[in-house]
Amino acid sequence: MELRHVRSFIAVAEEGRAARGLGLSQPPLSKQIQALEAALGVVLFERDKRGVRLTKGGEAALPEAYRLIEQCDRLRRQAARRAEAGENRPSHRGLPSAFYEILLRLLDRSRM
Repeated sequence: MELRHVRSFIAVAEEGRAARGLGLSQPPLSKQIQALEAALGVVLFERDKRGVRLTKGGEAALPEAYRLIEQCDRLRRQAARRAEAGENRPSHRGLPSAFYEILLRLLDRSRM
């Protein structure tokens, strides 16, 4: 599972068929969604000629996807602040344990 796949999932859930904000055409976007579905083992969207809509699995995964992206953004900001402060040594202490909990919950819910 890659963060870009999670971001694509969120964009499609918010915007429907064409996630214009990602700068992707439909085939690459579809491949990213399919890759995420394969990684999670759940179908996230029902697809038809009129567009897409979330499945129950997709509805369960969406709030967790938001939390995952939020945690990753928080991690990035924290790392940047530490780097600016001269703390450039790698450390696992900067990674919030909530990140792991969210990821595990997302994976558990996707298997429902």
